[in-house]
Amino acid sequence: MASNDPWIREFDDAEQLLREALGCVNERAQGGGAGVDVARQTATARRKQSSLNSKIDRLQALLQEANITERESRRREDLIGGLRRRSEELGMLLSNKNNNNSRATAGAAGGGGGSASGSRGDTPVREMEQGEVRRVPESEDTAALDNRSILQLQRNLMQDQDDELDELSRVVTSTKHLGLAVGEELDLHARLLDDFDDEVGRTSARLRRAQKMAKMVYEKSSDCKLMICGTLTMVVLVLLIILIVKKF
Repeated sequence: MASNDPWIREFDDAEQLLREALGCVNERAQGGGAGVDVARQTATARRKQSSLNSKIDRLQALLQEANITERESRRREDLIGGLRRRSEELGMLLSNKNNNNSRATAGAAGGGGGSASGSRGDTPVREMEQGEVRRVPESEDTAALDNRSILQLQRNLMQDQDDELDELSRVVTSTKHLGLAVGEELDLHARLLDDFDDEVGRTSARLRRAQKMAKMVYEKSSDCKLMICGTLTMVVLVLLIILIVKKF
């Protein structure tokens, strides 16, 4: 049954392109020394490699858009990396002219020596064929699940993340309200300090006025004392004069 996941479909198509390109390389190596066939197989393999590279880029783009777990994302990254490495190895095989010439010569000559040469030339292709079916094992969480179960697992993980975000939002909101309350309390204290400063200013003004009044009273009190002292002195002198006059 075909998968509903577009990434998996694209990956299967990419593997199919890789197998077809490897088949062209094998046919080029085993098809004899006909130059036309070698060129045709090489051109076909290059077209399929180009399509494979486009598929790899498409897989990378789909992976960025996929809503999957981090572990599954790493697994798919490894699969894309494996495809990219095998595409590069395929390009090296296609660009290896010496290897192509030796394979064509071996196919035309035949015999034991040609068989041995062909066996050596096919080794990288066989290694790639063995490698292209080798996939990175799935994670323990998804290995025993089908696509629907994996989708449900992803939904559950997303729901857990949403719950955690909601809890974080509540904490942030509570902290915000606390901060607003502290700010209002600080504003109240600032207003009280301003009122206290105004009261201190008014009291200082009253004290200065009281000091001026006290100074004025003191100055006036000093003048009265001098007058009293002068008057008493004059009275004493008058009395003394009267007493002296009476004696004489």
